[in-house]
Amino acid sequence: MRTRNKLLIVLVVLGVLIGAFLVYVAVQPTYVVIEREVVIAAPPEVVYAQIEDLRHWDAWSPWAKLDPQMLQTFEGPQKGVGAIMKWSGDDKVGSGQMTIVKAEAPKSVVLELKFFKPWEGKAKSLFVIAATDEKRTTSRVVWGMNAERGFVEKLVNVLMDIDGMIGADYEKGLAGLKAVAEKSPATPVP
Repeated sequence: MRTRNKLLIVLVVLGVLIGAFLVYVAVQPTYVVIEREVVIAAPPEVVYAQIEDLRHWDAWSPWAKLDPQMLQTFEGPQKGVGAIMKWSGDDKVGSGQMTIVKAEAPKSVVLELKFFKPWEGKAKSLFVIAATDEKRTTSRVVWGMNAERGFVEKLVNVLMDIDGMIGADYEKGLAGLKAVAEKSPATPVP
C-alpha cells in the first residue's frame, strides 16, 4: 500500500508541475519582437538602396552565407513595393519567400515573410533607417521582426533562445550591410 501511495503522490506532483509549465507557456506573449541595430558610416540613401533591392541581399545576408547553393528566384519589380524573393535551400535556410509590402525612401522597408520549410510560419520584418548627423553621412539602422505565436511556437521559445538565435543572425546581417554600404559610392546607382 505504501509504495502505491508514494507512486500516486509522485504522479500527482509530476502532473501539477507539468500543468504549471503548460500554463506558463500559455501565458507567454502572443507576439515575439526581435530587434537589432547598427550605425553605418554611409548616407541613409545608400543603406536604403541595399535593402530595397532584394538582389543585393546576397552581399550581406547571413542566410546567403549559410547555404551558398541556395536557389533564389525574383518576381515583380526589381526593387521597392511588390518585389519578391523566393528561396529554397538546405535545412539551415529552408524555403520561403519575402515580399516588400511597404517602402518609404530612404527611411524604411517592411517585408512580409512566409516560411514553408523546415516549418510553416509568417512574420513581418522591418528596417528603419535614420541619419545620425545633419550632413546625413551616417545612418542608424534598426532591423526588427515580429510574429504571432501559437502554443507550439511559445513552447519552442520557452525551450530555446529564439531572440538570441535570430538576433545573432540579424547582427551578422547588419555587420554585412555595414561593410557593403560603407564601401558603396556616396550616391546609390539608380
